[in-house]
Amino acid sequence: MPLINTLEHKFGRYAIPGLINIIAGLQVTVWILSQFQPDFLQSLMLNKAMVLRGEVWRLVTFIFLPGHSHPVWMIIAVMLLLTVGRTLEETWGAFRVNLYVLGGIVFAATGVLLQQQWSIDDLLRNSGGAQGLGSALIEQLRSAPDVGVMCSLWFSMGIFFAFACVAPNYELLLFFILPLKVKYIAMLGGAKLLLDFIDTEPLRVPMLFSFLNFFIACGPTFWRNFTQRAKVAARRSRFESTQAPSGSYFHKCAICSKTEIDDTTLEFRVTADGEEYCSICKPKQQA
Repeated sequence: MPLINTLEHKFGRYAIPGLINIIAGLQVTVWILSQFQPDFLQSLMLNKAMVLRGEVWRLVTFIFLPGHSHPVWMIIAVMLLLTVGRTLEETWGAFRVNLYVLGGIVFAATGVLLQQQWSIDDLLRNSGGAQGLGSALIEQLRSAPDVGVMCSLWFSMGIFFAFACVAPNYELLLFFILPLKVKYIAMLGGAKLLLDFIDTEPLRVPMLFSFLNFFIACGPTFWRNFTQRAKVAARRSRFESTQAPSGSYFHKCAICSKTEIDDTTLEFRVTADGEEYCSICKPKQQA
């Protein structure tokens, strides 16, 4: 991408190394603070009404919300985020990771600001989001009737989807037992999001915007891979259509009538008389 290369050449020195690791650390900090002051989470959520009242920090702080309220799942989520951050930075470089994170923030905030407000109870009931957030956090979300509360979850999923594109065969232990490649986990998550997008009207605009950075960053790669596979399949089909029928041969001995199909070790030569002989019959013919 020439534009990205130009931007990286000009502004790459300003990139923050380990940005996703920093976000993971801040999520841990927010989770710890929320154990002492649960209302603290409400001040960080991407709530449209509160943003319009002047609390503009919510446009960024929503990415620091912890993904789980239970400590065990919180630790697992942070460890996974650290792995994802390290892999993405090794593959893309710090500047492109920074650009991906910034795009996720800007697009998510734009989607929420363009969306009307909905009841959090209706949203969670329709989307099934309560299972992933936990009962303690759900009670905190009820006081923020804005679809933007889901954007922190979508932001993390967008990073995970990028990781699945970069390292699709990386294996995670599902339930600490079953090894499963991240590309299959991403497919399941994408299928669930697609169902939510179709079935739940309040999610459509903010969800679409929240994953725009993923579509922009990984969409061209998906399209190139798709077109490449289509070309390979077309070439294979043309090749197979021009192959000789099963059982046909190219060489046949004029004496023993053996072909390369009968004995793959035979070698065939055409002599001065214009006939073709195998490596066994040729000496006899010459004699």
